[in-house]
Amino acid sequence: MTIIEDSYFDAYLLIGNSNISKIPKHKFAELTFENKVGLTLSKITEEALEDMQLSITKIIDPKIISKVSFFYHWTEVLFFSYLKKNGKDLGKEWGAKSYLNFFCLNEHFSNDYFVEQYLVTSKLLIKFFDEAATKKEAKEIHEPYSIIVGSFIKSKGLESDKKINFREVFRYQLKACFEFIG
Repeated sequence: MTIIEDSYFDAYLLIGNSNISKIPKHKFAELTFENKVGLTLSKITEEALEDMQLSITKIIDPKIISKVSFFYHWTEVLFFSYLKKNGKDLGKEWGAKSYLNFFCLNEHFSNDYFVEQYLVTSKLLIKFFDEAATKKEAKEIHEPYSIIVGSFIKSKGLESDKKINFREVFRYQLKACFEFIG
């Protein structure tokens, strides 16, 4: 079992040029572990979007939002499961809060739209996870990504011993979600 302290993702959050690294130190110190995990997911998603020349704040196409939503939500569920398995329960409302905090950065859609999108994505994920349990093709998509997310968390989001370029993996996974959702 991995020991996960409240400062677990601090180094990952503070490296690079993200807006997160610009938070004043005293404000950053006040963030809860749940907030930091949400920020970690936001950073992962925004970097993957950035690598595809997109930004959550500038997306105006609902189809693109739904694809990013699937990626974010899937990654969020995997984070939640891994952390819970390792003794860090984020609470049942954490996922929805994290999701809405990220997507509400986009002012081209209403908060109600994002709540509906979250519910739709939840249904899609449940169906996908059910298929992963019974269908080889779905399992071949879900299982490796689950392992990668686990490796990311285990390495605190930093360079792993196996030299996995997590940013690149997340970008490819986001692209796969674009194809998967269609």
